[in-house]
Amino acid sequence: VTTKSTCNKKNGPVVASGAITGLTKGEYGFHVHQPAGNSQGYTSAGPHFDPLSVRDLGNVISGKDGGASVSMEVSLTALSGDHSVTGHTVEVREKPDGLGKGGSEESTQTGNAGHRLACSAVGISK
Repeated sequence: VTTKSTCNKKNGPVVASGAITGLTKGEYGFHVHQPAGNSQGYTSAGPHFDPLSVRDLGNVISGKDGGASVSMEVSLTALSGDHSVTGHTVEVREKPDGLGKGGSEESTQTGNAGHRLACSAVGISK
């Protein structure tokens, strides 16, 4: 699975766009985790980043070509300051995120979206 993304608006809200390839057709959870300690790949990312209980970023949908487009404005986050996502990890999960409505305790805590498939660190380039 490959991700490529861009973010803008240094002083929030973050506008994120990009593409994910290498998936099978379906729906996948899309989360921000802290911190982006990707020294051992996505297994070294920390817990969910949820500064104001806005939960995760929802789900991305991959077509039959295995690709998914991402385009979203994420209010309550920024690229700097108290709610910065810079240095964090964006993750694609193996199953759809239940968005807290999946009928299980795991759904309300993590979205019950399964294992991590891929991740990317959020950074600022010049």
